[in-house]
Amino acid sequence: MIAGAVLILTAVAVFWSRKDFPTGGVMVTLIGLILIGMSQWSTIRLTTAGTTVELLREELQETQNELQETQNELQQTAAAVDAVAAQAQQAAVAVEETSRQIVNFADLLEERRVLSPDAVEPIRAEIESAPKIDPMELDTARETLQGVMNR
Repeated sequence: MIAGAVLILTAVAVFWSRKDFPTGGVMVTLIGLILIGMSQWSTIRLTTAGTTVELLREELQETQNELQETQNELQQTAAAVDAVAAQAQQAAVAVEETSRQIVNFADLLEERRVLSPDAVEPIRAEIESAPKIDPMELDTARETLQGVMNR
């Protein structure tokens, strides 16, 4: 109601200062009237030249509630994704450490002549060809997601 009154007063002030009431003034006044009317009545119906526009306060409130629920769900999803990313980052560090330990163990077995160099090489190759998770990429993705959710 207050916003509608401000819009109407703005149009009146422009009219008094310029003695002109252009199309924009008409639109601002109509929007102001609609905003004032929405605070008083549950339905506003505008009919001009066969075109009807109907605004329902309940529908607008329902839409606003649905948008709020969707935003809450997105925030919960973002928090869950953030937690999964943190766990994936911890797992990546653990996998890297385990890979290093396996290579060191294979080197030790080669040094003590338990395994031949030909047997150690496939172990190193498998460790090197294993997929790796870059913790920096996970951090970047988490920061991007947080930035999107904070808008």
